[in-house]
Amino acid sequence: MNTGLKKLGHRDDLAEVIYQAAKDDLHGLDTLFKDQGEARQHVYEAVGEGFIADYFSDLSESEIAAKTDELALDAIKYLGKHEQELDAWKNN
Repeated sequence: MNTGLKKLGHRDDLAEVIYQAAKDDLHGLDTLFKDQGEARQHVYEAVGEGFIADYFSDLSESEIAAKTDELALDAIKYLGKHEQELDAWKNN
């Protein structure tokens, strides 16, 4: 949400806009943010990859990549189910 706020500014439907862009493929964020994948790679995927690599230290690089993709898609699904709560965060 913070990255979306920085890239798109304040808007009442920020969570919905991010969800709609990424629900089928995280590369939709590249188009939404108009940043050639910088936010997707260096924020969304990098954070997930770091968590997976730390938490599942015995996995190979390809297994980490697969789990990272799975985690990112789970996060987008969560976003889609909690749009209103996440859009309200900015007012707290």
